[in-house]
Amino acid sequence: MATAITDVRQIAYILATIKYETASRYQPTTEFGSDEALERLYGGRKDLGNGMPGDGARYRGRGYILLTGKFNYQHMNEALNLAGTDNDLVLSPEKALDPIIAYRILASGMKTGHFTGKKLSDFITDEKTDYFHARRTNGDAGPARRIADDAKTFESILRNTLASMENQKSQ
Repeated sequence: MATAITDVRQIAYILATIKYETASRYQPTTEFGSDEALERLYGGRKDLGNGMPGDGARYRGRGYILLTGKFNYQHMNEALNLAGTDNDLVLSPEKALDPIIAYRILASGMKTGHFTGKKLSDFITDEKTDYFHARRTNGDAGPARRIADDAKTFESILRNTLASMENQKSQ
């Protein structure tokens, strides 16, 4: 599945989400907690596909958006055609920390609605731009206003940059 997103507003929203999810560090992160604590939290959870001892810690949250649970790693592995490659997420879950893979996971999940059943295209279309409710693409609504405000800023920056590039081309 292609994860290409070309709508400036959707790109702005993704950048704002990355900013929030990484505490403005813009680096893929690993969920905090000891292996023991994460195993207590996620181990044995059938809804996450964590059936083997150690799966809770092994498939901890990683990336720009914390991909968590063996089922989610398997889904993204297949969606991004990574199974059987050097970047196989099931065999090497730490690959979700690679910035390119982390972006592809985030973009694919938001584009397809994998995270919550809601897609970016439910909120950002030719007819509307609803940055506030776009937070429904990945859950926790608490930071929706902050992310929406950042998305507006990113959109402005991207549009100004594109306009500047067009002006340079025409000169």
